[in-house]
Amino acid sequence: MDNEKLMNEFGNAMHEVWSHWMKHLFTQGWYNPDGTFRIKRDRVEQWKRQMNTQFSKLSEEEQNTDIKVFQDFFGKQIVNFSEELAGATADKIIDKLKGRINE
Repeated sequence: MDNEKLMNEFGNAMHEVWSHWMKHLFTQGWYNPDGTFRIKRDRVEQWKRQMNTQFSKLSEEEQNTDIKVFQDFFGKQIVNFSEELAGATADKIIDKLKGRINE
């Protein structure tokens, strides 16, 4: 798989994660008459806590949720990526992700 196709697959999966999250977010509050959106206080407190917590410090349930989301959205891309880069060094993988390898 070429670098551009791989990056497009990752970009598509990232957009799906964002879109899925935004759809969820907009069920967690209400619209104001001026079109702005207000989020429930408990969700704001929860999400602020989570965004400021390292993954390893999240509850097991929160970690499992993050892992499931990752698998759902990135599973296929990771399999393709790992097959393509089998045996590659960490530096090569990082360069590949940054699109700096001339193939």
